[in-house]
Amino acid sequence: MKNCMITISREFGSGGHTIGKEAADKFNTPCDDNELIQKIAQTSGFVEN
Repeated sequence: MKNCMITISREFGSGGHTIGKEAADKFNTPCDDNELIQKIAQTSGFVEN
């Protein structure tokens, strides 16, 4: 697999963040979560509603 992206749809309290981190570790790939999206939004001038 050259380029692969896994997305996880989740609800608050479902443990999706933990599962995503474990999957990223298993596949030796970075785990990008809301923190990355918020940083990109801030640097581009968009605000979160």
